[in-house]
Amino acid sequence: MVAHTMRVCATYVPTLFRLFRRLAIEAIEAIGSPAWLKKVELKNCGTMVMPWQQEVVRANVHHGRLIATMVDSGYEPFVLNWCAGLDALGLAEYVVVALDRSVWMMLNAGCASTVGCHRQHAIHYGSNPEEPSRRLASARQRRRAVSWYDDEYRQLMGAVPRRLLTLLSYGDFDLLLTDADVLWRRSPWPSLAPGGQGSFSFPAAQCEVLAIEGRPSQVLVPDAAATTSAAAELPAHDSTTGPTIVQQKHPLANCPRCLNAGFVFLRRTPAVAELLRRWATQLEARHAKDQNQKWLNWVLATGGSMRPESPAALALFHNGTGGWAGAPRACQLQPRLFANGHALRAMLPLLSPSGNCSCGAVPRRGKGVGGRGGGVAGQQARACVAQRSALLASLRAAHLNFALSAAEKVCLAKSLGLWLLSEPHRRAFDGASPRDVASAVAALPPGVTEVGVDEGRVAMPSSSRRPG
Repeated sequence: MVAHTMRVCATYVPTLFRLFRRLAIEAIEAIGSPAWLKKVELKNCGTMVMPWQQEVVRANVHHGRLIATMVDSGYEPFVLNWCAGLDALGLAEYVVVALDRSVWMMLNAGCASTVGCHRQHAIHYGSNPEEPSRRLASARQRRRAVSWYDDEYRQLMGAVPRRLLTLLSYGDFDLLLTDADVLWRRSPWPSLAPGGQGSFSFPAAQCEVLAIEGRPSQVLVPDAAATTSAAAELPAHDSTTGPTIVQQKHPLANCPRCLNAGFVFLRRTPAVAELLRRWATQLEARHAKDQNQKWLNWVLATGGSMRPESPAALALFHNGTGGWAGAPRACQLQPRLFANGHALRAMLPLLSPSGNCSCGAVPRRGKGVGGRGGGVAGQQARACVAQRSALLASLRAAHLNFALSAAEKVCLAKSLGLWLLSEPHRRAFDGASPRDVASAVAALPPGVTEVGVDEGRVAMPSSSRRPG
């Protein structure tokens, strides 16, 4: 009788458990939360069940570290460029968290032949790798890139802290989390590993959090009166829509001491775990519908327990004082090694008007271009080349934030020579041989490599536009 019972247990209980687990996860997803489950042990039958995501993540952790990005199909060209860069550099320690079915299907394309298959680097938060979450799009239909002010963008960003906690629950590793619009040029690890000198003030080993700077340090912090309502970012000019001012409700997202949440390295320490928990709590209080970067910096400065409009909180924020005992040491990466999009946008006014996202032809000394002696076009081309050379001198990676559209990001990547998806626009990628780069691009799954001109265009809501 006992033996029969044990056989029944061994045969049916795991099946029933998997069914129950799948239904439970789909119920969780239906109310808008990611599904994360750690190991669950059925003690009576001695069966150990591990989430398939955990298996994928652990398989991609190398030397105790992992690189990750979270992306939907609106940024499909960028994630292809992101993967190609890491593959060319020989960095296999990465995962892509697919946020819709289109990206998941794209990463799975070609898996039958093993060429062009990136499935071994991909996860989603559904219960079965063969059956993506019901919340994901039902077909291989790429969505358009969303804009800074779109509700969908705030939802994507607001869910990052909770998804990040889920990802880190799968193992014990240090994590470099980046947006998909990060451009790789060389391996980031020499600057981030113990002994590296990637930060401004401290050796990398003394920093528990390292990130690209949120905003160039020469820009002054707005006064407290401005921050209680809306903090104006730097105005930028777009050739189609004219001047645009990106606004962030208080707390600030891009102060001089702020971190860029689109490129942040997290060491696996108790202080970092507490930071992430508080960060996720701030976004959950706002139904995960807000810009995550400003709340990361707010928690780092104040601990997250103060009202954003309180004088004490503002003082802590502006003085850069840690908000709680035992807060992790956060460091900005040197911009010459890891640039943000504000520095990259200096290229845009210098690009050739021909529309090919290049600097144009630089005239030889004493000779003209097109019989015109160089002139203004020649001077602009020289300035463009000089600006590009300065940006690339020590660059390891760059984040294409501060751009006013997805197409502008692609153009910036091309102008820097770091858009690997186009052979003429990959010439600055010197962390690997041209053969390795070509092989990495050839191994990519088939996907979209360009974006529409108007995709992800930043346009302020009419209620918050300012005159002039």
